[in-house]
Formats: sequence, C-alpha cells, structure tokens
Amino acid sequence: MKNRLAYAALAAVLLIVLVISISGISAASHTPKSMRINSTTLNFTAVETTTQQQEQGLMNSTVNESTLVLFDFGNADYYNFWMYDTYYNLDILWVKNDRIVYIAENATPCVHVDPSSCTLYSPNAIANYVVEAKAGFAKKYDIKIGSIVNIS
Repeated sequence: MKNRLAYAALAAVLLIVLVISISGISAASHTPKSMRINSTTLNFTAVETTTQQQEQGLMNSTVNESTLVLFDFGNADYYNFWMYDTYYNLDILWVKNDRIVYIAENATPCVHVDPSSCTLYSPNAIANYVVEAKAGFAKKYDIKIGSIVNIS
C-alpha cells in the first residue's frame, strides 16, 4: 500500500512538472515578435511584459529609425505614458486587439526636471498593447485611429 501511494505521489509530481513545462514552452512561443500594418511587417526590437520592463520603457535609451517597442499588458485598460528621461520624441500607439485606438504623435521628452512636471499621455480608449517608435513612425506608415494591426 505504501508503494502505491509513493508511486501515485511521484506520478502527480511528474504530471505537475510536465504541465508547467508545457505551459512555459507555450507561453514563450506566443511572445509577439512583429506587427503587420498597412501591408508592412515590422519586427519589435523589444517586448515589455513585466511591470519593471514596462516602467523602464525607453528611459535612458537610444532610439533610432528601427526602434519598435511593444508593451504587452495582456488585459485591456487605460494605460498612461510619460516621457521622463526619454531623450527622443516618440510616437505612441495604443492598440486594442487588432485596431489602433489612440495615437500620441511626436510625444516630447521630459529630461532633467521634476517627474511630476512631465506631460502624461492618456488615451481615450482602453488598449491591451502600446507601441512606441521614433517620432514620424505613424506618418511614415500611414497609421491612423482605426487602422488594423496584426501583432504576432
């Protein structure tokens, strides 16, 4: 009887490990790598999924024409952004599932000042993704509110 209980416990532990392993592999394979908008596919240079990554964003980073950062929040909500210690003007795009719902074009840096004096960019619609790119990105790719975007 003791052997059966031991084997059952071992089997349960192995099953739990297997489920966790499969879930981990599945989650990793679903991390978005690119977005397709207006017939153009663009690769993300970073995908921010943790609170720490999302709070850091592009603060104290170099931004160039290929910089394309995705903030993957998972749940749709109102996500505010600021430009504290961000040295480049940015376009910020809020995405709800597969549509652009709000755009802040040419958001200006807020450097070497009291953070409370920085402009807060607040969308008027809920989103589950936010994309940051160098200012001019939205115009270059003709992105407007309502544009369809495929994040994959």
